[in-house]
Amino acid sequence: MWNSESIKELRKSLDLSQSEFSKKLGIREQTVSEWETGVYSPRGGSITLLDIAAKEVHGDKIICGVFNRTKMRKIIYLKEIQ
Repeated sequence: MWNSESIKELRKSLDLSQSEFSKKLGIREQTVSEWETGVYSPRGGSITLLDIAAKEVHGDKIICGVFNRTKMRKIIYLKEIQ
């Protein structure tokens, strides 16, 4: 399960700011801040995104999901982030 410390550790291991991390995951920067401070915990598709990010780290690249939020559907696409 993801907690505030593990999310912050993942982001820092990728050498990303909260803003950069949020853009890579397709979420709001405020959401990353709320996760890292323990205000909220990730759930649903966000957990999947964090799991993918953690498992697919290869050197300085990462494979990560991005949500397509059109018509209230959440579809995960894989893309390479550099």
